[in-house]
Amino acid sequence: MDTFTNRMHGRGGGARFLIPVALVVAVTAVMVLLVDRGGTALELDEDLCRTAATPPAGATLLVDFQKPVHPASYATLLRDISLDLSAGTELRAFALTSDRGSPRQFLGRLCKPYDNADLSVDMAKDAERAQRDCDDLPAQMPPELRDVAMRFCDRRAALQRRIDRVGGATRTREPVGEAELMEALDATLLEVAVVPGPQALYLFSDMLQHADWYSHVDLDWNAWRYEDFLPLRQARGPVPGASDRAGVRVPILYVPRTELTDPRRPRQAHQAFWRAYLAGADVEFRDQPALPVYAAVPVMRTLRDAESAARERETLERQRLEAERELARIALETEAIETERREGARLAERRDAMQEELRRQEDVLKRELARLRAEVVELDAEPVETETYEPVGPVEETAAAVPETLVACDFELQPEFRALLESERYPGNRRVNYGDATITVRYVIDADGGTVDEDIAVVSERSVANKPEYFSVLSEDTVGVVRDWTFTVEAPDTGQTCRPAQTRMATFTYRQKCVGRPMPSCRTVQSGVSFLEGAG
Repeated sequence: MDTFTNRMHGRGGGARFLIPVALVVAVTAVMVLLVDRGGTALELDEDLCRTAATPPAGATLLVDFQKPVHPASYATLLRDISLDLSAGTELRAFALTSDRGSPRQFLGRLCKPYDNADLSVDMAKDAERAQRDCDDLPAQMPPELRDVAMRFCDRRAALQRRIDRVGGATRTREPVGEAELMEALDATLLEVAVVPGPQALYLFSDMLQHADWYSHVDLDWNAWRYEDFLPLRQARGPVPGASDRAGVRVPILYVPRTELTDPRRPRQAHQAFWRAYLAGADVEFRDQPALPVYAAVPVMRTLRDAESAARERETLERQRLEAERELARIALETEAIETERREGARLAERRDAMQEELRRQEDVLKRELARLRAEVVELDAEPVETETYEPVGPVEETAAAVPETLVACDFELQPEFRALLESERYPGNRRVNYGDATITVRYVIDADGGTVDEDIAVVSERSVANKPEYFSVLSEDTVGVVRDWTFTVEAPDTGQTCRPAQTRMATFTYRQKCVGRPMPSCRTVQSGVSFLEGAG
């Protein structure tokens, strides 16, 4: 009996020991789960991108608004794509432009800091619910994860509004002129190919190339054979190989056009063409609702043999002239610098003359004011006879008769933009080494202090990049920064009005920044911006 009692007490003591241990293990597991879901906010930069040394996954979105597109077809574009991204993926969005020298316009950047599974809640009532998103965040989320998710939702909504504005500004243009989809696509694939880590390229387009050298719109669908297209493509330069696109996912959000690519056989021929063009990549067509066909300006002409020979001679002659122009550029640049110096001296003389004229007018006005005051004193000494009179005209008309003077107002870049220029910034894709470069941009400031988009241009004679293949990428980045600038306008004096538009120039300096040993990793950063006042 005593033995049985001692055994029972021994078992009870072991139970009392195991219960605290089990509680510690359970609490530790809960804390690990919360750190795993909620600790992400401590590892993100200001763009919600993870700061870990491992290169993040990359994704690029190229939207084609050069043809008419209904707003409903891209209203949920970013939402659908973001649900397709994994945690830590950086998405960069571009829009197709009509500028052959700069076929893409950068729209914005977005990083997804969490996985879709992070938004799920292990509760029975949520078991059958579809994938959650910004408008359906579970109440049981940890506060840290909810904060990160809300910040991501706000940035995604802002980028979607930017896409909507660009689409709204271009969707009504008919008839459609040149829409060089391949040029923008090649520039994007060149950039994607050199970036480490998994990459994806999302295309929202009807995939209709419309250029003078090749046009799906001008040709019959029976002529959309890649083997017939290839000689035209090879005549324009080297064709990238399939190995350059290995491992790249290319989901195409394909917009069929009624009576053109919506019928089955034309659609099959069209998609077969693009599969051959993107050989080596993992291509997936995701059909969107069909949209009406549009009117387009015919731009392509079929070249006969004699015309082909003439075109080749013209190409060789153009290349010879370009070589001669390049040899003469150095001499012309020296002459341009001297011309600028002379122009600066002339403007300084003109400014001095205007200041002298203003001083002279001020002296005349002072003398006239003194004379009028003397007359007032004399009139005050004389008896005043009251009489009525009718004004000759309305006061407003008299005031309006006084001419206003147009002056060059002072413009000051607003603090939030100047602060961005005073810190290092990664242009384009922050994981690419674009080399060293100096890019000078000419821009126009209107009377309200904003930059005029169509007047922003890169000054090629003042710009240089030690990696010429990335010159267009850095030029796009520089133009995008200047496009967003806003200036504070100093109000002119009474009787003066700011000139409607004033032209300025700014020079952006990019340099390589290398970190790590013994094999450093180099990236390109924007290291400085200088403003050139009075640029004509």
